[in-house]
Amino acid sequence: AELGLEALALTDRDGLYGIVRAHVVARDLGIKLIVGAEMTVAAAGPLLLLAPDLEAYGDLCELITLGRRSAPKGQSLVGVDDVLAASARLLAVTLGPVDESRLPDLKDGFGDRLYLGVGRHLEEGEEALLSATVDRGRRHGLPLVVANDVVMHCAERKALHDVLGCIRRGDVLQQAGQRLGANAERRLHAPQDMAARFADLPEALGRSREIAER
Repeated sequence: AELGLEALALTDRDGLYGIVRAHVVARDLGIKLIVGAEMTVAAAGPLLLLAPDLEAYGDLCELITLGRRSAPKGQSLVGVDDVLAASARLLAVTLGPVDESRLPDLKDGFGDRLYLGVGRHLEEGEEALLSATVDRGRRHGLPLVVANDVVMHCAERKALHDVLGCIRRGDVLQQAGQRLGANAERRLHAPQDMAARFADLPEALGRSREIAER
């Protein structure tokens, strides 16, 4: 709210852990909360699934349950076919490299509710990945949307994020090296900052508002 954001998607990995607390705070602050999850999808990579209505929320909950039951405790894994079976009402955003051979299937399942996510975190090799995603979108007729991988609300939280990442992986902080975040750019940014960062892709930035309206 302090940054001037009108809507925010909370997408915990393979779960909906923070949704209840986020709903209460977003309601009090007048921010539109978009409910979703970042699902671990075999042979496709991570996929953001967003629920625009109550029925879609139920579909997402069932998919999360399936993923948890299909993997060892503390993990989750679903297949592309599992995602497609739950795709009737959900919106989907790809994150990072995705198996291009499955894009036609995802497009058939989600229709105009499928987006290719792009982000800029000022990291090495990132522009090449973004360029490849732009080309992939043109080849498959899929729209791009800016979807920065936000893991902290402000830069001062990076040290805590690094520690939590080490705990999750079983790393020693002093020996983690490049497994730590390269910088603190994976944080919330003000709309004007995002507009400047994606001045060459204004249509992709605008689709974040399109998704919020949906």
